[in-house]
Amino acid sequence: MTKVLKPTIPHQFDAQGSKILLMPLDVELLELAAGGVTSPRADWTLAAQGHLRKSIGTRVGKQSAGVVEADASLLSADSPHLQLFKLHETIGASIYEFQAGGANGQNQILPTLKEGFDWSLGSSVESLATETGTRYALFVYVRDSYATAGRKAAAVGAVMIAAVTGVYIPVGTGVRNAFASLVDLRTGNVVWFNRLYSETGDLREAEAAEKTAEDLFEDFPL
Repeated sequence: MTKVLKPTIPHQFDAQGSKILLMPLDVELLELAAGGVTSPRADWTLAAQGHLRKSIGTRVGKQSAGVVEADASLLSADSPHLQLFKLHETIGASIYEFQAGGANGQNQILPTLKEGFDWSLGSSVESLATETGTRYALFVYVRDSYATAGRKAAAVGAVMIAAVTGVYIPVGTGVRNAFASLVDLRTGNVVWFNRLYSETGDLREAEAAEKTAEDLFEDFPL
């Protein structure tokens, strides 16, 4: 389930002269235990990052001057750009939840955000453009969880109990919350955003990562 958002006044893209800076992927995969507690899995995360980075690279920048992949040092503890990365995560999460509808769709959108689209990271992004020689920055955020065997057994048990009692208590087996946003480094404005919510697919596998990239970059402008 996706939802693409763009500024009310369309942004004018200079596709042929615009390089895109692909920021380090903010991806984390978690294990969902029988009791509902999640814990990060570094091996799963590393696999998903590799699959997604490759898939995104083949889909982004087909019309632009190219994609520049940001070095991890860009977000080192002493980097001036680290706070910008954290700011985007906060703003992106707000767009995801309150204007794109999060996991609950239209019902979760705040009344004041049902019309228009006007979000910005501010003028501090200009230093990133100067340092990297790029026009746009692309941010990708993904959180995905996968159930253990015990959790899956609990889900099956809930269905069996419901068949007998007529009362069904849902037992989730993992969901994917993700968003991507394109930021104009001249103004700081978010000029394209897409939310993705899914309960299927496995990012630990290349094929599922390719499908996720396809959905996440639906209607991408460059």
